[in-house]
Amino acid sequence: MRDRAESTWEEAARQGRYLVQVGKDGAVTAWRETERVGGEAKEELTDAALLAAVKTRFLSSQDVQATRIDVDVQDRVVTLTGRVRSVAEMQRAVALAIDTRGVERVISRLTVAAP
Repeated sequence: MRDRAESTWEEAARQGRYLVQVGKDGAVTAWRETERVGGEAKEELTDAALLAAVKTRFLSSQDVQATRIDVDVQDRVVTLTGRVRSVAEMQRAVALAIDTRGVERVISRLTVAAP
């Protein structure tokens, strides 16, 4: 089962052009390299601004139940916790978060609710 989950995440990563690592505990970490100019990030957004942006993206998506996902941001790293309906919803939440301008890394501690 774990191998299938990892291959599903690898496919999602290829499509989203980001890197994914599945930990032994099942937590998923996704990241993409940020553009840097002269060794500095192009723009600095506060964690509060990133939190608002990620939550707004979740609320505007029909694929994610935003009220069931807790979002925390620290140093441009987004951590998602909560229960989702499916692996597809989990992957969509990670994709929405990592595609938010200014986010460097996403750690997903989302779990799939039993049917």
